[in-house]
Amino acid sequence: MKPHWTSHSIKDFSFRVGLDFIAQLDKKMEYPPMSHSELATKLNVDKSRVSQVFNDPGKVKLETIVKYSQALNLKVAIVTYEDDDPENLKGPIDPEIFRICWEKADKPRDFWAFEEHHEEEMKQGPEPISTADSRLYMYGELTQQVANVAPFTVGVGDESQIRLQRNAVGQV
Repeated sequence: MKPHWTSHSIKDFSFRVGLDFIAQLDKKMEYPPMSHSELATKLNVDKSRVSQVFNDPGKVKLETIVKYSQALNLKVAIVTYEDDDPENLKGPIDPEIFRICWEKADKPRDFWAFEEHHEEEMKQGPEPISTADSRLYMYGELTQQVANVAPFTVGVGDESQIRLQRNAVGQV
């Protein structure tokens, strides 16, 4: 496997984290539409400062991340995680994965809310997820395929796209 480009240096990894942050800002600025000039006005900074942050995300400071997020009515959380890839050969997990999982858990504010949602989910049974291949059922970390085909896991590719990997021999 070819190592992910962020495995080459801390600077590359930091750039990717900043780039992911800028992508989230861009997405939020799509609707309702907001230009860089409008964001600059809201932040009380020059448009050139906003452009600098958007064009060089590898150098963005934590304080800037918080200010820009708050200006767009967003919050920030720094998430560390272990993904069995200590050499970073696969690159970082796309932050959208964390956002989607949080939303699927009914946006818990604390562990008690998460536990309450999880207990309710277990009482109701699995929630079906449609795919081109088959219907899937998710039980937290356990994912299994319902058809008479080999089970699979959800993985993340070099471009942080979700892909299905069959765990059957020769089908990975």
